[in-house]
Amino acid sequence: MSRLSFGNANMPKICLQSLVRLLLPYDIVPLIATYIRSDDFELVYWAVGLMHEFAIKGVALEEFKAVRGLCRSMNVLLAADDSHIARIILRTLKYMMLDDAIFQLQALEAGIGLRLAKCLAAKDDDVKYWALSVVHEFVLHPQYRPQLIESGAFAQVINVGLTAASSRTPLKATEEIAPASAYMWDILVMMWSSSKFHFSF
Repeated sequence: MSRLSFGNANMPKICLQSLVRLLLPYDIVPLIATYIRSDDFELVYWAVGLMHEFAIKGVALEEFKAVRGLCRSMNVLLAADDSHIARIILRTLKYMMLDDAIFQLQALEAGIGLRLAKCLAAKDDDVKYWALSVVHEFVLHPQYRPQLIESGAFAQVINVGLTAASSRTPLKATEEIAPASAYMWDILVMMWSSSKFHFSF
């Protein structure tokens, strides 16, 4: 595989996708879920990284989503002061939540929405971007919008937008699904279109 990938930008992605699919018959999903809860932080890091590879390639998503307590475990990891873990968890969450309202609500119930203000205030642009992308999924649910304001996450969304505008340097992540500005505008439109919040700003 390494020889085939030399000089070909797409081949490494195909190789990695093949590798994660090869692991599926070995009942790897419950094993990864167990390791994510480990007290050994290095083990947790590798388990989260492997889950991330499954998520971004769309492999075994339903199996991961069915793991009991997975969102709570991811929420605990977001509380850790580690930008590398936060970046991987947020990116994994984004891919798992795409077009899945049920999983979005599970993540909200686990308290992940309360962690986003801290992530949006991070110095790491990748962490900010993926936190913004997760807010974009959550704000689709009207019941989350009060929490978005009360937790300080909405203020951070505004701050991210103002900072990017004043510096004339758009917020960019290493890899993106959509421009950060598109997420910000969608969030603003959804918040201000909620009649309940017309007099809150």
